[in-house]
Amino acid sequence: MHHRKDRAKHTISIIHNEQGVALIYALVVMAVIVALALALLYGVGQVSMMTGSYRDQEDCYVQALTLSEAINTQLTTVTGSGIYDAAKSYMPDSDSDSTEESIQFTAESLGDGYGRAVIRFQNGVEAMNESHDWESKHLSQQYLDLTVEVFGKRGGKESVTTRYRFYRELDDDDMEYTLTTNRYTGVEAAYTCEYVSSTGADTDYFIVYDPATYEVKEERLKLKNETVTMELAERWAGAVQDGGIERISIMDEAGEVQSIDAAVQIKLTRQRKLLGFGEGAESEYKGKELKFQKINTR
Repeated sequence: MHHRKDRAKHTISIIHNEQGVALIYALVVMAVIVALALALLYGVGQVSMMTGSYRDQEDCYVQALTLSEAINTQLTTVTGSGIYDAAKSYMPDSDSDSTEESIQFTAESLGDGYGRAVIRFQNGVEAMNESHDWESKHLSQQYLDLTVEVFGKRGGKESVTTRYRFYRELDDDDMEYTLTTNRYTGVEAAYTCEYVSSTGADTDYFIVYDPATYEVKEERLKLKNETVTMELAERWAGAVQDGGIERISIMDEAGEVQSIDAAVQIKLTRQRKLLGFGEGAESEYKGKELKFQKINTR
């Protein structure tokens, strides 16, 4: 009888011990689950914060790019107002080798959902990359770096910088064209050229004159029977061109005209005229239109 009571007590003790162990296991499991839940909540919070920050940063970039493109349209297609006036007033002369201090101003309210925008001007000087034999009709040593910087409401910040070439646009009346060739006498000599623009039905061309007598040497400058147009001349950019073998008339020492076969070469060059320079005079270039040309965006 006593033996049975002892066994019963022993069994109850084991059951209590197992219940205690199970309770400990349950507490440990609950603690792990709670820790995991807290870690998950923290992770979600961090991802949410990062997502919000990323979206704010992305919004700032989109706004900066959009505003920069809008300014580009005004700066390159509209003259005499708005951002063009501000930029032109800031820039030195197009052919100047000077620089100005950078300036910036805050854009007016852009509407709901937009951050604060700052526009910055910074000019620079770049040597004109051109051949003396074929000078550009775009007179310029200046460029403008225009930066649009947007500050978001959540601390984001992005900027877009566009570089523009600032130039004074000349026309053909401001340029001098010269032809150097052996075509007319067999000996290389320089001749004056006049450019005649296209009339619609007819293509553009060059008339060649003797600079001393202003006698027309060639009514339409040609190379291998092809009329020399401005497009072709721009492609040559002042380089010597081979005209092949031509039958030309020359005057010999006795004053008699003879026909000979000659290896003809031509070289068409272009230089800017120096207009209006002198004491008390202002360059006529000053009256030419000033423009901005987009180079790149970064």
